[in-house]
Amino acid sequence: MKKKNLLVLLGISIGLATGMGTVYSQDLDLESIVEEEVEKMETEPTMPKPFYTIWGHVLPTVRTLPAHILDFRVSHHFGKLAGGVATFWGLGYATDVQISFNYGFTDRLTAGFGYYRGGWIASKNLDLRVKYWLLNQVEGAPFHLSVLLVSAWSTGSVNPFDFYGPPTVATRLSFLAMPIFAYQLNKFTFQLAPYYIFSQRVPIGHPGSFFGSGITVRYLITPILAFLVEGAYTFNPPYEAYVPMMAVGITLLTGGHVFSIRFVNSRYLLENYVLPYSTSSLKDIRFAFSFSRAFSIGKKKNDQW
Repeated sequence: MKKKNLLVLLGISIGLATGMGTVYSQDLDLESIVEEEVEKMETEPTMPKPFYTIWGHVLPTVRTLPAHILDFRVSHHFGKLAGGVATFWGLGYATDVQISFNYGFTDRLTAGFGYYRGGWIASKNLDLRVKYWLLNQVEGAPFHLSVLLVSAWSTGSVNPFDFYGPPTVATRLSFLAMPIFAYQLNKFTFQLAPYYIFSQRVPIGHPGSFFGSGITVRYLITPILAFLVEGAYTFNPPYEAYVPMMAVGITLLTGGHVFSIRFVNSRYLLENYVLPYSTSSLKDIRFAFSFSRAFSIGKKKNDQW
């Protein structure tokens, strides 16, 4: 079909432009990916995959990894665009960096760990996470449903300006629990992710329990290109200066990689901190990007993340 051929050519062109071309062994061939995705859209027009991978821009998605697939992810949040030419519109330095590994133990169970480095003491974290996909809309459920659990450990040293005092075992730890609901309608996916976060590293008098919800809307432009809008609001933030997190941008599937390019008003990346501690207004918009790469580990599986 003409539409199919055009999308295949587009995918190959993007792959060549990024220096990947055809990928063998760990990664699936780009042309095959595009052909498979186009065929699924034609035969199941109301059921494209809800997301390319386990993250959207900043928020986690309802998806888990296929069994025996390892996801390696690197993310960068840069400085404020308002910095102008002095900071090359924020690109002169990174405010937060994420490196993570997640593995699909089964098609429904994904677990992994990551490291987050930032300028603030609390943003230097190691995290462990587990996600389980409970309901699948493709299998006849009314919606997709996953449950995510995250435990984070702050590794930062004592900050002389830290009014909390020296960190203790209790104040270094934080926890997040998040059920993730998603509904697919043609090329749209709507996701709602209420969350509970517990942390003792909060202002005096705050109970340390945060409640809120994240929202993601995804529009599938082509089988390899999607537009995403994200937002999150904490109902009981620790600061009066709190501003909800917002992000807008695209995600692009190229061979074994998924790229996310967005504009976001938060410097942080770890959910335990970006959700309750965001204080950046819309004038503090910054450029950010992520890339994830899929590796097949163990038993080979003919699936795409």
